[in-house]
Amino acid sequence: MDKCCPRVVFIDLDGTIWDCLDVSAFKPPFQKVGKDTLIDRLGFRLTVFSGVRDFLKWLKERNIVVTVLSWNMFSIAYSALRKLNLVKYFDLLYIEPHPYKGYMMKRALKEISRRLGIEVSPCEVVYVDDRDIHLEEIRRLVGDIIFIKMWKDVTSYNELKYEIKHLLEKCSQ
Repeated sequence: MDKCCPRVVFIDLDGTIWDCLDVSAFKPPFQKVGKDTLIDRLGFRLTVFSGVRDFLKWLKERNIVVTVLSWNMFSIAYSALRKLNLVKYFDLLYIEPHPYKGYMMKRALKEISRRLGIEVSPCEVVYVDDRDIHLEEIRRLVGDIIFIKMWKDVTSYNELKYEIKHLLEKCSQ
């Protein structure tokens, strides 16, 4: 097997996992309305995009390390993830209130190495986000990772699954 198979997927929250663009602006406690929707105490609504759960479950079934990489207040984002029953799909949660995702990713890869005993090359990292504003910093600090811009490079979680499946098949040939 080629050494550049995807082993870690970093995924953003706002605008990527759910339709809200700033979960940190929400006011918990959250009330669950259906399987994939929350309302905060002011009545603002957040909904998980279709296919997210199946996609995350699919990654876990393939022993891919799944890590949140989000610029948010941890307590609020975590509360939403917990209430939506999504925490179980993630190996690590890197949710911090600053825009330096490159530094977060670098620290997360060190933690993956330490805790899971696996060294990960940049070409084994897939980063999924609805914005590419962090990409230059990430590539400078981590290396040439695989970036998939949600809603541009792929338009659904089924397409995202297909893209990663294609990468996995390609590297195992």
